[in-house]
Amino acid sequence: AGGGAGALPGASGPYYEQQPSAGDDAVEPPRPWRVPPPRPLSALREGLCAPKDVKEAGERARTNALHFRGNYALGVLAGGAAAAALAPGGGIGFALGMLAAAAAAVVNDAFWMVWVDMVLRERCNASVGVFTDVDTLAPVVTLVVSPPRLSEEDAAARRKGVEEGLVPVGAGEMPADAVPQGDRIMSVGLSTLTAGLRAAALVLLLCGSPRAAAGAVMGAAVLAAAALVHALLKPPTLGSAFTRLMNAETREDVDYVVGLAKDKAAEEARRATASAKELGRKLFGRGKGKDENGK
Repeated sequence: AGGGAGALPGASGPYYEQQPSAGDDAVEPPRPWRVPPPRPLSALREGLCAPKDVKEAGERARTNALHFRGNYALGVLAGGAAAAALAPGGGIGFALGMLAAAAAAVVNDAFWMVWVDMVLRERCNASVGVFTDVDTLAPVVTLVVSPPRLSEEDAAARRKGVEEGLVPVGAGEMPADAVPQGDRIMSVGLSTLTAGLRAAALVLLLCGSPRAAAGAVMGAAVLAAAALVHALLKPPTLGSAFTRLMNAETREDVDYVVGLAKDKAAEEARRATASAKELGRKLFGRGKGKDENGK
């Protein structure tokens, strides 16, 4: 089977590049409607503070909504599913239907499959990915138990690729004879799995009670409000500014990122200057080490 996203063979490490647009070799940046995998939780908690004015609040909301949209989407889904599960009369089935619909989208997204594979490798000693069957040339989702361990460099590359919004090279880039390796290998056709998940989601959602649907909407709304509050409290970073630049739609987006980069550079310069002065005081002491001109 030819290799694809995740569940990569042990013979060669994963390589990452930005996903090319259809029909040419140009790089196509992620668009705002596309939901990437979540960022690390440490990035969510770092440096929370209130905005200074309404303009800054608006800039934060737009920047963080783009940068953390994977975290926000996952939180809204979890909140809606949890609220639906707690509703009486078919609530658990409705929640499972929501999760099945989300799973159908995940297995067809290379970004998310790499993220899921990374989580499984770190916590469950398993791997998952999409390979190409050499007989039918059809994509298959492959689950591997106890896969070969990735080297530290490969593991770091995978983590960095997910955090920076990079996508693994497609199946055609892997050797034709590459095969998944592990103690147990289970595969199912991607189209079959997608159709099954979508059918299960449709049946479970239609069979759910109106109370479960109302609970899901309320739970999702509460988590969406929490996401908005976080977007307002999280100061922009160079990483989030780069995400906004990659998804820029107006000149204002570009100007905001350029201005933020200049401010960050000036802040780093001031910090370096202060550190250098402090180091000089420690080495020479106040008023010491001057020449005859007082310098």
